[in-house]
Amino acid sequence: MDDPNNTTSIAGTTDTSTEIAAAGSFTDVSSNFSDYVLAEIRCAGLRAQIMVNDIEAMTVALGAGLVNADTALAHLHEVGVLHLIEASS
Repeated sequence: MDDPNNTTSIAGTTDTSTEIAAAGSFTDVSSNFSDYVLAEIRCAGLRAQIMVNDIEAMTVALGAGLVNADTALAHLHEVGVLHLIEASS
């Protein structure tokens, strides 16, 4: 006869416990992906801060006469931030 604890549908749908487990794993995957994205955003922030530090270091060094303009621009090119510097006309 009908068992009230039976979660398998006669229509051939999946077991309810399988559906719950699948929903739980989706939450875990979503949480893991969110953690990954959060870590990547934090790393990007750190990389941006390093770029800011490089720009500020060259600003101070050039202003104090420790390097010439060509050396400052070469360093900024080497660290990948030269594209952020716009020549004023």
